[in-house]
Amino acid sequence: MSLKVRESKFTMKNQYDNKNGHKNMAEKPGSYLFHQLQIVSPLAIIVILIVAMFGLRTVFHKMVILEAEKDAIRISKALRDSGLNDSLSLKMDEKDILYISKESIPEIDRHLRSFLGPFNIVKIKIFNSETLIIYSTDAKIMNKYDLENNDLKKVFNGSIVSKYTHKEHFVDLEEEERFNIDVIETYVPIYDDDKKIIGAFEIYKDETEVLLLAKTYSIKACIVLSITVLGVFATLMIVIRHAGNVINKGTEELVDTNKKLSYEITTRKLAEFEVNKSNKQLREQDHMRNEFIITVSHELRTPLTIFKNILSNILDGLMGKLKPKQRQSLETAHKEVDRLANIISNFLDIVKIESDKMEMTIEPVSVRTIITDVIDMYRHLAETKGIEMLTLMPESELFVMADHDKIVRITGNLIDNAIKFLPDCGGCITIHVSELDNNEVRIDIEDNGIGIDTDNIGRIFDRFVQIEKHTGPGTHGTGLGLAICKDLIKLHGGRIWAENLPDGGASFSFLLPKAKADAAVVMSGTDTTGDPNFMQES
Repeated sequence: MSLKVRESKFTMKNQYDNKNGHKNMAEKPGSYLFHQLQIVSPLAIIVILIVAMFGLRTVFHKMVILEAEKDAIRISKALRDSGLNDSLSLKMDEKDILYISKESIPEIDRHLRSFLGPFNIVKIKIFNSETLIIYSTDAKIMNKYDLENNDLKKVFNGSIVSKYTHKEHFVDLEEEERFNIDVIETYVPIYDDDKKIIGAFEIYKDETEVLLLAKTYSIKACIVLSITVLGVFATLMIVIRHAGNVINKGTEELVDTNKKLSYEITTRKLAEFEVNKSNKQLREQDHMRNEFIITVSHELRTPLTIFKNILSNILDGLMGKLKPKQRQSLETAHKEVDRLANIISNFLDIVKIESDKMEMTIEPVSVRTIITDVIDMYRHLAETKGIEMLTLMPESELFVMADHDKIVRITGNLIDNAIKFLPDCGGCITIHVSELDNNEVRIDIEDNGIGIDTDNIGRIFDRFVQIEKHTGPGTHGTGLGLAICKDLIKLHGGRIWAENLPDGGASFSFLLPKAKADAAVVMSGTDTTGDPNFMQES
């Protein structure tokens, strides 16, 4: 047990150290970035400067050499075309070999030195086609062959060759020894009048000072570059430092916001947990209430049924003749038993609707049959109170997709309410059935009573809402009848509402989906195909 505790503490300590190790990076990423740049930047600058210096020196050196080679080629061509060929004689044999007579050498030497002196030329050679040096400012190498010279082979093939060479020891035109010089060595072919190559010039142009000057300029360029890079780096560091401060500030605000959000999320989760817990308790309580209502209702139904049957037998005279007062009392008891049974049925229906256990038998039902059944149920009550009942229906029979018993109950409930709120004698209830264009059937129950208070019309279909009765005696209900009507209509996919009529009285209306013609024909058992109004809905 103690080992596990120590391991747990060690793990928590490591996690704490890891968190603290990254704390500054997480809370101040700008400072962390600036610190990393301070470490990496000097090395990067050194590498950049070294590469830049090497590159600049190489570029300057290469540019100077290329320009020097071009210059040397121009000088060589100018030398070749300066009339020097007039001083050269061809040996008149079968090979046409170029040569220079001994008498011509001094003149050629003077001419070449005077021509090439201003161009910093330090050495000259003239070759014939057999690679024999027929003239050179260095008399020691005259009349020698240079058979291994690959550059001469290229020249004899018509090319011009120019290349950079570093000489550790060299004898210039003044017969002076020079050491460690940089020269451009250039070969140019010599042509006869027939454009045939008969020899070649080779000159050495001294570029030591030019290259040294280029090196100096490259060093200066590197210094300027270094200063520029350092300036850019310093400016960049200032900008990054400023940006880091801005990032740190923004990060701190984000951290604070994150903490607040975390707190709010935690609070909301706790609240959500409490709400879910409360909802669960409410659902459990609703379930217990529903179970209690179902149990009590079923327990009450049995004795009520027995009591109702006994009262019916007594009223029917099966237990002897009744006196008028006795009959009146028993009839009142019989009505109250019916009312109590109706209340129990309403409670059971509410429970079934809430728990989605209401059984529905949706099928094509004749609207005429529904209205006829309801009128038969309430005709005696209406006649007793002197209330007239009228019906307005289309000549063609209409069918709706509905549960017959549920719609009879809804319509009966609305008529019963109208009878309760109408005065004795002179009252009128009109049942109006109409067919709508959107495949729906509308049923309106209208009365000529006092209407509904404006304050109550918006909540008349809420549960346990009772509208005060203004005329005549009577008993109050439970306030569930209209609420059940609304729920049952909604289960049918319809809609129910109430409104006051312009000329007085109230109207309760509901919509039901119209049955298709083929289904209605099957259910009615009659031939309705001859009715053009009926066949429009297919």
